[in-house]
Amino acid sequence: MSPKSKRYLDGSMSLKLLSMMAVILVVSGCAQAQPTGTPVPTNTFAPTDTPEPTVTPVMATMCPPEVTPYAPDWQIYCNSTYEFALQYPPYSTLTVTNPESAHIDLPFTAGTNLEEKYLEISAHQTSDPCTSPLAIGFAPESIQTQTVTFNGVQFLEESASEGAAGNFYQWVAYSSARQDICVSLGFVLHSTNPENYSTPPPLFDQPTEATVFDDIMSTFIWLKS
Repeated sequence: MSPKSKRYLDGSMSLKLLSMMAVILVVSGCAQAQPTGTPVPTNTFAPTDTPEPTVTPVMATMCPPEVTPYAPDWQIYCNSTYEFALQYPPYSTLTVTNPESAHIDLPFTAGTNLEEKYLEISAHQTSDPCTSPLAIGFAPESIQTQTVTFNGVQFLEESASEGAAGNFYQWVAYSSARQDICVSLGFVLHSTNPENYSTPPPLFDQPTEATVFDDIMSTFIWLKS
């Protein structure tokens, strides 16, 4: 091979080698420059819903036939342990704690100083006079009492009111006994002092809000043993 041919061959090989190295460098550079993407942070906050109170709807089918619906949309609460039943209006919330206790939040007109309207149901066996638990702690002279009758059942009516820290509670309770069973139904209107607000709300209409109390009481019956 002539020196000239050898120089040509060596130059050609050098160019090929340089080309290959350039390709390797480009590919390597591209691989390093390829974006990896911003990692998504792990959400360590797992919100949980606030537990709701245990609400036990008591359907009319659980009651014996002698319970006549007060209205098509009213619900029926039957207590088979202490053998009584009553009904309550729609948009109420019934919370049953045990056979001795139940709570019903009743609907009321919004936009006034009335905060709560509810019914406390209490039932127990006792040989003592049948009175309302709401009367505990009140001086006897501060409670108004009388005997009333609803749906053929006689009740001791007790009523009183108290206020504390800008809150005002007006209550009326009806208690009736059969043999050694005492059932008491206590209705409570919880309102607030309008002067506690920068814009005082209107006062609630007490007679109108209390009308449903008599409606509920007219549905009370003792169940047949």
